[in-house]
Amino acid sequence: MPQYDPCKYTYSSRRNVVYAKNGMACTSVPLGAQVGLEVLKAGGNAMDAAVAMAKSFAVNAPIAVKYSKACIDRGLQMDIDNGIALENELFAMCFATEDQKEGMGAFLEKRKEKHFQNK
Repeated sequence: MPQYDPCKYTYSSRRNVVYAKNGMACTSVPLGAQVGLEVLKAGGNAMDAAVAMAKSFAVNAPIAVKYSKACIDRGLQMDIDNGIALENELFAMCFATEDQKEGMGAFLEKRKEKHFQNK
C-alpha cells in the first residue's frame, strides 16, 4: 500500500477520511466512515469495510438507496449524457416521495426524522 500523508494532500475535500493499518475509508457520511474504520481496526480488509459502509447507508432512506443502486447499475451501461439523464430522472422520482418530504421537513426544522416508510 503506498504511503499517504493526509497533511500533504493538496486537494480540498468535504469528505470524512479515516485511516487504519489496513486501509482508509472515505465518505460524505460520518457514520459510514466510522463504521468502515471500525471494520479496518478489527483487521478487516477494504471490501469488508466497503460492505459495512454500504449497509450503514441503506438504513437511512430506502428509496434513495434503491434508486442510487439502479443509477449505478444502469449508468455503467451507457454514455455520460444518457447517464446524466438517468440520474436526473431517478432524482426527480426520489424527490416526489413522502420520505423525501419528511426528511427535508426534519432537516429544516432541525429535528430527527421519523422512521422512513418507503413511500
